[in-house]
Amino acid sequence: PWLNLLPVPKKVVFRNGICSLPDNVTFSLPQADRAVADSFFTGMSGIRAAYRQGGGFLVCARDTGLRGEAYRLTLAPGGVRIFYGTPEGLHDALTSLKVLWRNYSNVIPCVDLEDAPDLAVRGVMLDIGRNKIPKLETLLELAQLLADLKYNHLELYIEGFAFAYPSFTELWEGRETPLTGSEIRQLDAFCRKNFIDLVPNQNTFG
Repeated sequence: PWLNLLPVPKKVVFRNGICSLPDNVTFSLPQADRAVADSFFTGMSGIRAAYRQGGGFLVCARDTGLRGEAYRLTLAPGGVRIFYGTPEGLHDALTSLKVLWRNYSNVIPCVDLEDAPDLAVRGVMLDIGRNKIPKLETLLELAQLLADLKYNHLELYIEGFAFAYPSFTELWEGRETPLTGSEIRQLDAFCRKNFIDLVPNQNTFG
């Protein structure tokens, strides 16, 4: 059988049964990683989450033997278990859970899976300086897609006035529709929550 999840995990073992997340999910994990879980549940429309110390339907625990973004994820009829070594690993495990929840319409096959990225940097460079400059909403949708695919690097290539330089308003105001500093900061904050490095790439004359 094939698990509907990209990137394809390194190891998948199918078990009997189906795992479905309840409308009200109780979860536990180390307090230091609460922000990662809170960000995850924000993207789960229709799921309400409540923290429960020491147990719950979703239990996340640190494993010092797991390095970098490596994680183990177990889905059983009675609950979900995640083992991880770093916040990035927890993020990737929760992302896998979210994508499986969506791809299987919350009727997820019970599996044990293990995964870790082959490349430390997994990125995309997007040229926003030609033709139509994308709106912030478009870039946020792209960043979410990249996060779901576990990319961790988004590079924006800029030429001309794709960015609203405050020192040169007379050159773009009323003629161009550049991204503003405030919009870039909003995009950067979203990327940080999803462990994506937002990198500027400004083309200039040599």
